Order: sequence, then C-alpha cells, then structure tokens
Amino acid sequence: MNLIIFIVLVFILAYGVGILFNKLKLPRLLGYLLTGLVIGNFFAYDYLITDQVVKIITSFALSIILLKAGLGIEKAIIKKIGIRVLLLGTIPNIIEAFILTAVSFYFLNFGIYEAFMFGFIVSAVSPAVVIPSMTKLMDEGYDKDVTTLNLAATSFDDVVSLTMFSVFLALYLGEGNSMSLLLLAPINIILGGIVGAVVGYGLGNFLNHTDNKKLQIAQFIFVIVISLLLKEYGHYIFIIEMIAIMTLGYNLNEANKDIGTYMKKYTNIVWTYAQVLLFFTIGFLADISIIGEYLIIGLGIIILGLLGRTLGVLIALHKSDFTNNQKVFSIIGNMPKATVQAVLGSVPLSYGVQNGNIILSLSALAIIVTAPIGLLLIEIYSPKLLKRKPLKAN
Repeated sequence: MNLIIFIVLVFILAYGVGILFNKLKLPRLLGYLLTGLVIGNFFAYDYLITDQVVKIITSFALSIILLKAGLGIEKAIIKKIGIRVLLLGTIPNIIEAFILTAVSFYFLNFGIYEAFMFGFIVSAVSPAVVIPSMTKLMDEGYDKDVTTLNLAATSFDDVVSLTMFSVFLALYLGEGNSMSLLLLAPINIILGGIVGAVVGYGLGNFLNHTDNKKLQIAQFIFVIVISLLLKEYGHYIFIIEMIAIMTLGYNLNEANKDIGTYMKKYTNIVWTYAQVLLFFTIGFLADISIIGEYLIIGLGIIILGLLGRTLGVLIALHKSDFTNNQKVFSIIGNMPKATVQAVLGSVPLSYGVQNGNIILSLSALAIIVTAPIGLLLIEIYSPKLLKRKPLKAN
C-alpha cells in the first residue's frame, strides 16, 4: 500500500474512533492511540512507518506544541494568579520526574541519562486533556481561580519537561564529553532563549497584522518553517532547540498581540489534526508485548510518580489562600498525561537510545492509564470540590 493512501485511511479511521471516544466521555486522543496500537501490533504495515516518517511526524508535532506552549504563556495571566502558577508548574513535575528517574534507574536498569529522559517524558501533565477540561468548568461557572491556576500551570509544566528532556538527550548523544555537556547545558539553554527571543521579537515586528485570512495563513506557515529550521539546525549554533522555539512563540506574542492572536488560532487548528497522526504513530510503534511484560512494574512506576506529584502539588500550594477542596482538585487536575508523552515518547527510539522501545511503550501505558482516569475524576469530583456561581441568563 502507498504511504499517502495509508496515512489518509488511518487518519480517517483514527479520527472516527476519536469521535466515538468523545461521545463515550473519554479523551479523543486515547482513541487515536488505541487505533494505532491495534493496527501496529496486529497488521503488517511496519514497512510504511519508517524511522524517517516517524522523525518527520514527531519533529513537526514537537515544533507545533512548543510554539503553542510559548504562545500560551502570557504575562497578564501570571501577574493575575501570582507565583503559585510557577510553583504548580514546576515543583510537582520535578519531584515526579526524579522519582521516575530513580525507580527506572534501579528497577529497569536504565542508564542515568535514559532514566532522566524517561522521568521527564512521563512526568508532564497533558494540556490536551487539562486545558479543555478547565475551560469547560470555567464556562459552567466553577471556581475560576483554581481552574485558571491549573490551566496556566500546565504550560509551565510542559516547559519543564521539554527543557529537561532536551538537556538529557543532548547529554546522552554526547556521552564522551558528558561533563562538559553538563557544564555547557545552562549556557545552551540561555543561548536558546536568546536566539528564540531575538527571532520571536523580530518576527513580531517584521510581520504586519492583517485581516486577510490567506495572508494570515502565509504568515503562520512562515513562522512554522522558521520553527522547523530551528528544530533541525539549532544544535549547529549550540542552542537547545526546544527552548528557542518556545521562546520564539512567547516573544512573538508579546511583541505583537494581534499577530499572536491568530498565530494561536492557527496553531490550535493544526494541532487538532496533527495530534491524530501523532497519537496514532505512538500507538503504532508501541509494542503490546513490551507493555505486557512491563505492565505490573510500569503501573507501579506510574503510581509512584503520581504520589510524588501529589506531594509536589501540596508543597506548591502550601500556605496559599486555596482551600483543602481546591488543593484536592488541583491534585486530580495534575493527573492526566498524554501530549508530551506522545510528542517525546518516540524521540529516544528515533535517536537510537538503548531502551527507547521500553520508554515508548511505558509512555503509551501512562497515557492509557492516566488520561481516561484523570478526565473521569475531574468530571466526578469538580462539582463536589469546587464552588459554582449561577450562570447569568442571556
């Protein structure tokens, strides 16, 4: 079968399954992933999804989600909610990642850099699940302080995982000079931020706001191409590419809010469809036999990580004005995993990381377990834990 025909057919199939899952009150992305899991493990189409195809899909999706994360970070939101956004977006992730790293290092015999990569892949919260859930609750009149807090914190949470993963991947790929790479990592991060800031600010001032949709799309494509070039060639100028793309999005939006508005709109549209192929690909590549082999220990690792995240949420919200109910809700809202796991799950494998297939399969397991359970708990407990203001009649 031709690759293009295959992609069109699986896109239609996965998208349809996603709609069905949505009607069943389950995340669409779980439907995409399970479709890939079934086709990848029970049908002989492995020859179509080559390493090159996987790299193209993941690189494009990674650039989109990084740009989306950068565009979504706004000063106004941070000032409104305060330091708690930064604390909730960093402390739980770091604690969970270190627990996952330690457990995978000792019990899965991962190398130290592999363990850190795995830790920061699985530790991230999913904006694809959390943001729509929080937005829905806000629209229904539920506590805007805590829903906005959790919504905003997801962007920072993803930034932490994406940043630290990129550092440890770079360390893994250059293990011969690991000490120098470790010492240079902060410089590479800062350089990535500077390059992204300069490019983003430059684009914000170079591009002209327009109401013409064709010109808007042309500008969006131009920004995506710049992001892809940074992703592909950033390492030649000694920068962390992921940081550069996120910073590009943030500074473009800060430099020109009007352009930032429709960049967000088109990024969201592209991500809606790109995630179908991304989650399908992750499912397609995940090996059911490996998931089965590591099922018990994998579940144990995921649960330990979530316990660490729970501790992190409580630390982040300690001595805040939030009530105990709001803190419990934030613990639930920090559970779902999907987006970063799908974006990064196959990256170690594509770079030839020794245990890349295990990292990928356990990333898929984390999505399968936490996304539907987290969404279900949010649905069940939000009315019990959050106050609701009566909606004004139109």
